[in-house]
Amino acid sequence: MEKKWIYALLGVVVLLGAGCLLYWSPSDQVGFVDSQRLMDEYVRAAVQESLESETLRLQDELDEKIAQTAELPAEERVAAVDGLRQEYQVELDALKGDLVQPRIEAIQAAIERVADEYGVTAVIDNANQLVLYGGRDLTDAVLAEVSG
Repeated sequence: MEKKWIYALLGVVVLLGAGCLLYWSPSDQVGFVDSQRLMDEYVRAAVQESLESETLRLQDELDEKIAQTAELPAEERVAAVDGLRQEYQVELDALKGDLVQPRIEAIQAAIERVADEYGVTAVIDNANQLVLYGGRDLTDAVLAEVSG
C-alpha cells in the first residue's frame, strides 16, 4: 500500500512538472524534487508510529474475532476468516489513506510555494536520478517548508 502512495505522489509531481513544461520557455527555470526522499523524511517519519500502533490494535481485534470462529466447521471458518481479513485490510488501508493523504497534499502545496519563491516554473521528480545536469534541487526547501 505504501508504494501506491509513493507512486501517487510521483504521478502528481510528474503531472505538475509536465503541465509546467507545456508553458515552458527558454528563460524558465527548472527545478526538481526527490519524491522518494520527501516520502521517507516527511510522510513515513510522521505516520510510522501511529500506523504501527493502529496496525497492532487492528491485528489484536482481528485475532480475537478469528478466535471466535474456532467452533465453526472448517469450510465455514475459512470463509469467515477470509472475510474478516479482508474487512480489516480495508480498514487498515483507509487508515493509511487518512494519515498519508494530508501529508501528500502538504507536499504538493509546498512544492508550489517553494517553486514560486525560487522563480522555478517547472518542477520534475528526480527520485530515479533522471536529472543529470542543471536544474535546481528544491527537495531541502520543500522539506523545510512542510516541517517548519
